[in-house]
Amino acid sequence: MLLKIDLISGFLGSGKTTLIRHLLAGVPPEEKVALIENEFGQVSVDSILLQNAAVRMTEINAGCICCSVKGDFREALHHLVGQEDLDRIIIEPSGVAKLKEVQQAVTDFLADHPGTLNIQATVVDALNYKLYRKNFGDFFLEQIQQAQALIVSKSQWTEQNDLNELEADLRQQNRLAQVVTSDWNALSPENLLAMLENPHPNLEHRGSGHCECPGCHASVNVSGTASSFSHWTKVFSHHVPRERIQTFIESLQSPSQPFGEIDRVKGVCHTPEGDSVGMHYVPGQPELVDMDLSSEESRINVIGRELNKEALEAFWATANKES
Repeated sequence: MLLKIDLISGFLGSGKTTLIRHLLAGVPPEEKVALIENEFGQVSVDSILLQNAAVRMTEINAGCICCSVKGDFREALHHLVGQEDLDRIIIEPSGVAKLKEVQQAVTDFLADHPGTLNIQATVVDALNYKLYRKNFGDFFLEQIQQAQALIVSKSQWTEQNDLNELEADLRQQNRLAQVVTSDWNALSPENLLAMLENPHPNLEHRGSGHCECPGCHASVNVSGTASSFSHWTKVFSHHVPRERIQTFIESLQSPSQPFGEIDRVKGVCHTPEGDSVGMHYVPGQPELVDMDLSSEESRINVIGRELNKEALEAFWATANKES
């Protein structure tokens, strides 16, 4: 079987890992699959969240594929194909990566390795689309304009009029991409995988030999880059009271921004009662989820702008004393 390489991109907190977990359930059981997970930060939380998936994982941390770790990315690909006869490699770039440069890195790899660039999908957060487009402009839109399929997340919590407006804007940005606005949880993993592997472009472009769409041929001037963001990460083994975790996630919505301007939090903490609690945050969407995990290690990854790292360190140091 020819090696398939899938790219699942999307801005911070859009739902890439959730989509990958759903898609993995639809991959034929005979396929040998590996995942390259690229987290913007020094530790990976996704490796814990995906620990129950039957997939080999390679992590690239402390940067993004498209810039300082491009060599690490190529090395990870060579390492994977050298270790095992794989059928599929799924790549989850950092939320602040440029999709075009990730695509080029894969194309360079495929120049001397038999395989195909298969799925090229970007996950779009329906609830925060307008906010991110306003705050990050072309930097945010680049992943949308470069994709072959646009998968809208959190559509089940979005008003239909807002969803229609979002779909129209996405088609304006990328008229050739397939746009999926259905709640993907309502789609079987097999059907969603088949849909992404065989994307049907917008009917407006079928049969046309050339187009002048801004989303198809635009040279994107990315005004914001990954360097606009900083990160704070922590790995620890002590337990944290659930109340302390709740206090932290609630404080992220405070107008006083005690920890800086937070764009994304992903973490797993373990309580004195032996529970595992998943933390997820993007602006306006705090979430705590009970999880069944074997790992006893807690990990937190915070991404934002003008982070108050001293305040973050102090908060979690206090949490250690409380436990």
